Amino acid sequence: MCLSAPVVWGQRVPTSITRRDERNIKAQAEQTIGDLVNLLNMVSDPDNSVTDLQMAIDNAMTADSRLRIFFQDDFEADDDLDPNIPADEAMGKDIRAYLRQFRDFYKQNKALSIRYQITQVGDIHVGQLHLYLKVFFNQIMDGKDRKGNSFPSKIAKVAEMQVVTIGGQYKTLISHLDRQTKAGDYGNTPTVTISDAAESNADDGTNTPHSESYYRMQLAAGISLLGESNYTEAYYSLKEAKRFPATAGDAENRIQELMAKMRSRNIEPTESLYEGLSTKAAQLQDKYRYNLARNYLNYALEVRPSATKNAAANLQALSQLQAQQQLLLDLLSKGAYQEAQKGFSTALAKDKLNPMMHIGLARAYAQLGQSDQAESEFRVAIQMDPSYPEAYKWMGNYYLDKKEYRLALDALAGFQARTEDTGDVQVLSNLALCRGKLASAQNNIVQAAENFNAAIQYNPENTDALIAQADLLRLQGEKGIKAALKLIEDALKQDEKNAEAYAVRARIYESQANREAAAEAYQSAIKFDKDNPRWYYELGKLQMEIKDKTDNSAILNFTACMNIHGVTREDALIQVQALWKRGKCYYLQNRNEEAQEDYEAFRQKARLLPSQFSVDYANLLIKRARYDEALASLKLAGEKPESLLSLGILNYTRHPTDESSYADYFTRAFRDGVSQDDVRNAPNMQMVYENCSLVKSLFRKYKYRPDF
Repeated sequence: MCLSAPVVWGQRVPTSITRRDERNIKAQAEQTIGDLVNLLNMVSDPDNSVTDLQMAIDNAMTADSRLRIFFQDDFEADDDLDPNIPADEAMGKDIRAYLRQFRDFYKQNKALSIRYQITQVGDIHVGQLHLYLKVFFNQIMDGKDRKGNSFPSKIAKVAEMQVVTIGGQYKTLISHLDRQTKAGDYGNTPTVTISDAAESNADDGTNTPHSESYYRMQLAAGISLLGESNYTEAYYSLKEAKRFPATAGDAENRIQELMAKMRSRNIEPTESLYEGLSTKAAQLQDKYRYNLARNYLNYALEVRPSATKNAAANLQALSQLQAQQQLLLDLLSKGAYQEAQKGFSTALAKDKLNPMMHIGLARAYAQLGQSDQAESEFRVAIQMDPSYPEAYKWMGNYYLDKKEYRLALDALAGFQARTEDTGDVQVLSNLALCRGKLASAQNNIVQAAENFNAAIQYNPENTDALIAQADLLRLQGEKGIKAALKLIEDALKQDEKNAEAYAVRARIYESQANREAAAEAYQSAIKFDKDNPRWYYELGKLQMEIKDKTDNSAILNFTACMNIHGVTREDALIQVQALWKRGKCYYLQNRNEEAQEDYEAFRQKARLLPSQFSVDYANLLIKRARYDEALASLKLAGEKPESLLSLGILNYTRHPTDESSYADYFTRAFRDGVSQDDVRNAPNMQMVYENCSLVKSLFRKYKYRPDF
């Protein structure tokens, strides 16, 4: 395998690590193999688009991304697309080409199924620039290739991994990938000494205003700009990189190289850099990029301290502009949205071109529930300056709050394409959350879970991701329920008023058939989110099951659900369903006029009439002696046990002496397992039971209780 020059991450190689570090690194290595196999499954799936495939490959090779799998993006992998070729004769294949061609080789009617089995995790070694280790594993594939030949059940592979730190945590990235029969011996260097001392690791940059990736990107940009002789921008990027411990040394060396290069070309560094940095600061100020302008001015002042007077005047002007803006932003953080809306509107009357003011006004409108105005202001901000990243970030957060995940994903991706710091963990976490929500909506549970997990890894305080992951785990048996409850506890520790967390807790309790606890959880959700019709609807359904027709609690909650205005289209559909359920409550209380009114309203508003509704509506019509209409409704319901029961009751009510008209319906209904609830709630059931010997015998035969 051919390996290109290694990526320089700028970290010092430790001479010793703790036992805890050793365990964490080896666990990370096993996880990386899992991530690799997930990637292979993804790129082999014929249902994934070329865009999805390319995005997955890019993510696997993105610098400092927690979705990253590979140490570098230009090495050759052992070409095992045809495993029948001996390993020693196989040619190497560029890793990107290998991944892109994976699906074409393993083309089949359904997605390839790849699993893995780790056979050995090697010792941790010291390399020239990094710690590294090897993982031996079997790649197991199920399926057939496009020629109909079965895939080899097992390919023995070895991955060498470099150990790097991202955000202060160890990450293992694949730098070699071979079949074991071809793998060279990379493990001749001494094993790292394991020690219980030195528990802390490299500086994770938590005391700096940007992510680690920002400083590494600035270092790379500075080196590139220096090569292009763009001295002003190179100097700025290198000065930024110097602020981070892991990149400081390299950045300082490059700055000295920059100075020497300028002097070799008879360019006086002090005057040239001062002029360039000051000019750039003025340009940024004109574009309302105040923080960047301040940075450039500060670096200009460092270059020529004698310019203190001029620089101080410019900095003071910037401070005044930022102070005016900050006063309005503080109103948003304090929740004074009406006041903020007026303040931003007044400011924009004097300066309509400031995108940050439009963003602030949009945020105020959003909090005031004025969605059209908010979206309009976000669009204006982008129109004012399409390169202004904050507009996309806040617009993404706005759509995220509205649960419009596709729009949120697009906006946050727009932020990532324009920002200088692509390592913002909150943005990365929200991007993963959006992808998970979209995958969940498509019932792609595996991909949804992976994205939610990524969102939590980026930002463990992302309550939306914790809740979303819990909602998936609750469907995965007892272990899943236990894990889901723990995630909900974590979410509520961060936000004890999070209504969505209580709602998921309620669904967990429902899966455990603990209706009382579920109802209590929904009541908590309503307490903290009184304008969400869904909570009232779900609580009403539970109360129907718990209290049946003994009081009006369910009716009150269904009514509250329908009385909420300005809801989303999805919630409007819930309100229509509430009409049906409230009508059923009225039916159970023999309030037939009110039941009729709700059922008729549901028939007018519902897109489709479920078969169960057709049965419920027919039962009401039987009660009201409207037999022909009841028969028409039951024909829509099909031959389900509950509809057969109602047909038997209908025919018995009309022709009690003609056993041939109802016997078959009753017999089939009980034989097919009509529920006890349907029997108890069927119209005229007590009368039929007391007067029809056939029905009595069916009750005894199938062990039903006559609890009418």
